[in-house]
Formats: sequence, structure tokens, C-alpha cells
Amino acid sequence: MIFNINEISKKIRKKRKAKIPEKTDKATHALPSLSISEKKSKKKPETKIFEIVKSAKNKRKSIAKIVVNRYKLNKTSAKILLALLYWSNGSKYPASNFIAFSNSDANLVKTFINLLRSTFPIRESKIRIHLQLHKTHNINKTIRYWSNLLKVPKIQFYKPTITKPPKKISRSDYLGTCTIRYYSLDLLLTIMEIYEEMANII
Repeated sequence: MIFNINEISKKIRKKRKAKIPEKTDKATHALPSLSISEKKSKKKPETKIFEIVKSAKNKRKSIAKIVVNRYKLNKTSAKILLALLYWSNGSKYPASNFIAFSNSDANLVKTFINLLRSTFPIRESKIRIHLQLHKTHNINKTIRYWSNLLKVPKIQFYKPTITKPPKKISRSDYLGTCTIRYYSLDLLLTIMEIYEEMANII
């Protein structure tokens, strides 16, 4: 049997051409537009896990109540709580020679000053409050809010520091950063000793 190489090559080329469509269906093969992909990337659908976590809010509240109700707060444990709070958000010696506790969380600041009052024999007249506020705040109204919350008269407030609010951050519930000051080096060192001892046993 004699093979004609030229004839075989022609047949192979014809078969290859037959498999390749002459026209491409643009609707079928078109790539998705950039605008559509951008919209998809910006969309943040809630995941199933996130929905489950949100739905368990009441359960978490119940657990928190049980934990807190079982906790017995006495003078000793209150001092430890005070010291641990100060460890995380307070100014330390030698950078500071007085107590200075700062935070923007109103409940946290109120908790600290209430613990301070209940654990050590402090003089109310030595408490000072400094606020860092934004230009957008109603200054007098905000000072009045902190004064009522902390039960510290406005006369014991320093002149607040006013700053321009960041453009990217917008919090309707932001009432400034509050710093509680109490001028006692001895008490500062006592609080520091407590949390340092706690660090040795935990």
C-alpha cells in the first residue's frame, strides 16, 4: 500500500478547519464588564456564620448576666479590677507622677472613677477632668454630659482640647476622649504595685 503524504496532510488540515468555528458568538464568549465586577466586589453579603452570631445575642446576654451575678465584688476584688483597668489605659510612673486614665468609652471611664472612689479614701476636690473634643461638638453640652456622668463639678474640668475630626471617621455617638486625673504619686504607685503582683501570679 502506497501512502500519499500530500493527500494525508490535506485531509488533516480540512478536519482541523472544520472543528474551528468561523465566527465567535460575542454574547457567549464576551468577558464580564469592569463595572459589573466592581459592583460585585463592593457588595458584602452576610455569611451564614455572621447571621448565626447575630441571632445569638440574647443567649450571650443571658450568659453575661449569669457570670456577673455569680461574681462577688468586694473591696479587694474591686482594687484588682481598678488596677487592671489602669494597667491597660493609665499613665505610668515615671512618665507620669499622678493618676491619669483616658478613654472615649463613657461606661469604661465611669466604671474606673466609681472603682477609684469605692476602693481608696480619695479627696473629691483633687479630681480633675480633661476632655479632647472635636470642633463639631457642642462644647458646653458635652462638658455637662461628662460632669453629670462622672459626678464631678464643671469647675474641676480643664479647658478642653479641640481638634478637627478625621474625615474618614464619623461616629454619631462619639462624645470625645475623657481623661480622669488624680494628683497622688503614692496612690499611682500603689495601683501599679497591685497589677504587677497580679502579673506574677497569673
